[in-house]
Amino acid sequence: MRKNFFGGGCASVAFMDEQNLKTAEWWRDTDLLRKEQEIYDVVRGKIQGLHSDMGKRCNRAEMYDVGQKLGLLRDGTLCFESEEHTAVYSDYLFHFSRLHGSTPCERYLKSTKLKADAGEIERLVHAALAGVRYTVLRVDEPITGFGALCHDCFLEKDVFLMDRGISRTGGQTALATAVYPFKNWFATTGAVLPLPIEELDRTLADFFTLAGLKFAPPVKLSPPDASRVALKMIQIAIGSGVMEKVRYQ
Repeated sequence: MRKNFFGGGCASVAFMDEQNLKTAEWWRDTDLLRKEQEIYDVVRGKIQGLHSDMGKRCNRAEMYDVGQKLGLLRDGTLCFESEEHTAVYSDYLFHFSRLHGSTPCERYLKSTKLKADAGEIERLVHAALAGVRYTVLRVDEPITGFGALCHDCFLEKDVFLMDRGISRTGGQTALATAVYPFKNWFATTGAVLPLPIEELDRTLADFFTLAGLKFAPPVKLSPPDASRVALKMIQIAIGSGVMEKVRYQ
């Protein structure tokens, strides 16, 4: 087995219902994408504003448990060597830590029920948080300034990722990340781990084996299994010394 796995909203039309996204035209329409991006910016800002609230729902045991699993707890102190370490730690803590049976994000959603008169943005934020999942995306065709057409290696389908940083990716690449679902596209939760595009299926099979699972796409992970896969990928990213290649938005 190789030691280093890592290499150097919504509009009125249900675009995601289209069977073949590669032959669709909507994601090449920059005017339409610009409108979708405006929604993306507002929703992302709202979600980032909730991070402090979710942080308040984490107790010391939970925070230290994640720190220990990721190798960031030293002599009883959480040690972050870079902003990237902090970003990956926070992503896992909020969305995948299940020390108490549920994640801080799930506890936040449970305590803040969506009201019947909630506005569109509030509903989008709630749906995004409720549907977060971990996956690996192969970036196939960037649309500069907006995002990229990607292949979701877990779902075995093409999806559009709204992300300015990834839109400037040159050439085909692969990314391990947690994503928020929207009606027409996905957005990352923030931290993105680079994966080697060569022998990607074998790399994913190795990851799943290390997590005690079998990689047989299409894959729909249960919440506990998603936590195990995300943990294994992040652990290896930190251990292999590629955290400087992590991008956080």
